[in-house]
Amino acid sequence: MKQELGKTKQIALTAMIASLYAAVTIFAPVPQYQQIQLRLADILTVLPFFLGWPGIIGLSLGCLVANMFSPYGILDMVLGTASTLVGTMIVAYIGSKTVQNTFKRNLLIALLIATVETGVVIGWLLSFYGVPFLMGFFTVTIGEFITIVLIGYPLGLKLPKLEPGVFGINE
Repeated sequence: MKQELGKTKQIALTAMIASLYAAVTIFAPVPQYQQIQLRLADILTVLPFFLGWPGIIGLSLGCLVANMFSPYGILDMVLGTASTLVGTMIVAYIGSKTVQNTFKRNLLIALLIATVETGVVIGWLLSFYGVPFLMGFFTVTIGEFITIVLIGYPLGLKLPKLEPGVFGINE
């Protein structure tokens, strides 16, 4: 059973996640907005699996702030943020239906869905700027797979072990 955070703690956690996402995206020394991108902050996509709404809102607000610096302007602010919102809601939903014996499988499925969903939306966004959809989808999905699955999944496997009960999954 998930431990409920007080409202103040939820707001603080949401703000910290949003700030971290925005700062990492804006200041990371690798491409964050191009056709070939490695958005390191997307490692945090694993958080809504455990935290629910503070993770969803924090990552979505952080994405909105980060996308204010995007060369794709308002379109990235709207579509990129919507993509993050939908992807994190899926991750949180799957996390809310997870029990101990389905934890590893469900975490992986949730992160894979978020990866593909982001590839589709951002591939579509890039198509407005002359990048063929399949090319944009393929390159963005590879970058998202690296950050969300190859790095985020192992992180997600370690999170419940940091402090048993905090994330609602005890081993």
